[in-house]
Amino acid sequence: MDTFEKIIISASDNPALSLIVFNSNGKLEWMSRGFKKMHDCDLPVEGAQTPSNIFNLYSSPDVKDILHECIQEKHPVDFISEIRTTKGASKWIQTFISPRLNSSNTPDQFLSLIHI
Repeated sequence: MDTFEKIIISASDNPALSLIVFNSNGKLEWMSRGFKKMHDCDLPVEGAQTPSNIFNLYSSPDVKDILHECIQEKHPVDFISEIRTTKGASKWIQTFISPRLNSSNTPDQFLSLIHI
């Protein structure tokens, strides 16, 4: 078990931790209870307002560039952005994204720690 998996396991039941995991296409694969509480959503849930992709979550057009930097440089990045919850509320958050490198030394998953 690597550090990435250990973080996910420890965050699974901790409502104080807001974490998400997404793939290299930005598709959300997992979110912690803390993230669900912060964003007023669940995964998976049917409906247009449910975020299914990291790019749909943030209102900043810079997120694609930031994620691209994380993929290309293979190092963590952080930024501040505004999000809209599924209930329409606006929240400013600080996000830290770290890549998980596969055996080919290419990022295949990303861990995002989010703080309000």
